[in-house]
Amino acid sequence: MVNIDWPSRASYTAPDRITAQQAECRGWLGLAQRQHHNAVIV
Repeated sequence: MVNIDWPSRASYTAPDRITAQQAECRGWLGLAQRQHHNAVIV
């Protein structure tokens, strides 16, 4: 994957959408773990 923006939606940065932003981040980290990545740069 190339040029992935995070959060994927600008609305996720709103105070009431932080949970959605965190869930998206955890999803990306989970994918990296399942693919056995040994480093993640944020």
